Amino acid sequence: MARGPRKPRWFVNKNRNKRNLQTNNQTKNKKKWLLNMGKEKEFLFDLNEVLEASDVAENFGVLRANVLKKASQNGIDEAIEYIEGIEGDIIKKDTSIKIKRLLKRYSVMRA
Repeated sequence: MARGPRKPRWFVNKNRNKRNLQTNNQTKNKKKWLLNMGKEKEFLFDLNEVLEASDVAENFGVLRANVLKKASQNGIDEAIEYIEGIEGDIIKKDTSIKIKRLLKRYSVMRA
């Protein structure tokens, strides 16, 4: 059954392309450095070694959980800011440097 002449492709997809551009601009996220979740267990193992070597006995679990959450969800930069904020109170400077190195080693660029 003949349907008649077809419309050109540029005419049919004209409005659809505008909708796609609007949704792509709204959902487009910037990439940032986050924790590599494929190596999460290795990161936690190394972080435990660093924290056990230092004198962080009272807030060991809380510190580990906060660093992991901030690094995996919010970004490495926010985790480093958190570590710098507690540097004088809870952990020493050399421990914070080791944790920062760990964060940079286990980070990956994600959207």
